[in-house]
Amino acid sequence: MSPLRISKRPLKHLNSELKNLAKAKKKSEEQLSPLKRDHGRIKDRLKSSSESRAKSVDEARTFSVLKNSNAQMTACWQKEKQMHEKAVTDLEATQSEAKKFQGQYSKTKREIDKLTKQIDEKESEEAALKLQLRNAKTASSAANLRARKAQMLQSRTPGAVGKASGIVKPTQRSDVDTEKM
Repeated sequence: MSPLRISKRPLKHLNSELKNLAKAKKKSEEQLSPLKRDHGRIKDRLKSSSESRAKSVDEARTFSVLKNSNAQMTACWQKEKQMHEKAVTDLEATQSEAKKFQGQYSKTKREIDKLTKQIDEKESEEAALKLQLRNAKTASSAANLRARKAQMLQSRTPGAVGKASGIVKPTQRSDVDTEKM
């Protein structure tokens, strides 16, 4: 057989095989086309899922940072609230103590005013008693002076020599009843 001479049979067979291969190729391409589309969609989904996951990780980090920040701010707020409540309690206690001291001050001031008034009364009584005492001393001195003058006058009279005089002796100052004055 010569190389140029090819039998019809194998040629038909080759043609039919070629047609079958072309059909198979066409069928494979038809089947491959939806698979390529599906593959593209899956790639897009994977890409968006990856981006979403990356976004989710970023959001999780952001959320974690915000959560920590919120916890810190809450702790700070609680601390400030406790300090404020303590300050309010201290203020109320101080105000209560101040009212107590104000009451004690008012009571003491009234007591001082009362004692000052009593002192003034006693001082005026003392002054009145001193005046009475001075008047009594003056009266006693005047009586003693009159008695001495009278005694001196009687001793100068001529008929009184050797006679007991009827002149009353002057009293001493300690004998004067100062309590009645």
